[in-house]
Amino acid sequence: MTDTKDISLNPGTVHPTLSTYSSLSKSTTTHHLLHVGDNTHLPHKPLVQIGLGLQGAVFEHITHPTEAIKKEHTLNAHLATNLTNEVGIHRKVWKAFRKYKRLLIVREDKKKGKVKDKKEDKKEDAMEDKVEEEDEDEEEEEEEDEDMDDWDAYEQYDDDDDAKKDNARAVKVPEIIDYCGDADDDIWRKRLRFFPEGYQTKGAVVVMERILPLTKEGRKALVERFVDVGAKEEVLSREENKHCLVRTYLGRTKGKAGPKTDEQGRVSLRNLPLYLEGLREMGVDVVALAEKMGRAFAVMHWGAGVDGDDVEFVLGTEVKAGADKDKDECGFQERVVGLWLLDFGQCKQVSFGEGGEEAVKEVYQEFRGAMVMGDNRDFIPSCVDKESKEVWVGFRRGYTAAGKAVLKERRLQGYDVEEFITSYEEYAVDFP
Repeated sequence: MTDTKDISLNPGTVHPTLSTYSSLSKSTTTHHLLHVGDNTHLPHKPLVQIGLGLQGAVFEHITHPTEAIKKEHTLNAHLATNLTNEVGIHRKVWKAFRKYKRLLIVREDKKKGKVKDKKEDKKEDAMEDKVEEEDEDEEEEEEEDEDMDDWDAYEQYDDDDDAKKDNARAVKVPEIIDYCGDADDDIWRKRLRFFPEGYQTKGAVVVMERILPLTKEGRKALVERFVDVGAKEEVLSREENKHCLVRTYLGRTKGKAGPKTDEQGRVSLRNLPLYLEGLREMGVDVVALAEKMGRAFAVMHWGAGVDGDDVEFVLGTEVKAGADKDKDECGFQERVVGLWLLDFGQCKQVSFGEGGEEAVKEVYQEFRGAMVMGDNRDFIPSCVDKESKEVWVGFRRGYTAAGKAVLKERRLQGYDVEEFITSYEEYAVDFP
């Protein structure tokens, strides 16, 4: 196998690959010109299932490989958390992320985005004095850079030479491309046969931007570190394991990281969970990652008014912006590792009201309650565990910086992000 010790999953890292998605990339589709009645993006060829959730299954769109199709389970259609509801909330979050995209950026060219790994520092006691000096320098630079947490400063950011590089590192939400519920009977009669058994009934379908999987080199690096020797080649060769995304479980410091097994007892790389140590092993700056996730939660909360119940964060890839077309034609492509927020099926909309005392308490409780429920406890760093202190500080820093800027821009009265995040810390003690 290829030596993969230098492969990193840190967002913004470029991975070369021989598989190419550029010939039918998002820029060449007609998703901004779609009309639901046309059903342009419903399948004409058999679909390949690449995911499964509470609401339904996700399929690879063969004719548009940078898009994915989500088909709802029939029984889910009658629930309050049906696909129609999820699409509405998903769109609100996507619009908020587009509006406040500058607030989602962690300037990793600054020292505060390059927090040193304390585990490495502890290897030699002689390094402690040097680390203290660097921490002092970091505090000084943070003070100089505080104006970037102000909305007015972010308004000027698009002119920054590093904007594209920083945007590649920011958290993203997949764009909704098309949605249809009760489509034309004639169209469904022609198309249903392309869905697998169990999904051959008329119902809600959403077409969205696809989070591309990790490249083969990225998967090799994961298998090299987390799979037993005898199973490595078999794991990599299985077709379903090509659809590999990594869940970023910053809230877990202990437990077995890496691939799980499927119903047949085979090692699966789909939705692969990595905990703090596993992410560090894969070259991820977990403090910077936590800050990004904190900013994402803040924009989702205060920008979109969505509680974020049971959302997911995953590492995947996207085609590198401005990719070399000559390389693409030769079958070579560069893809960039990115962090994505998805799965809004259990989320609820939160109303800010007039900002009175009772309204503020209610909003705080809605947000706090969602943050300690379901998988959010796995994704959000622990504010209690001493091993996670540095990571939690990163999350808190990102949340407060972005939250304050959104409140200022929206002129939401009566709400205080510092007060909220402090109340969350007190609340989370009861949910270790």
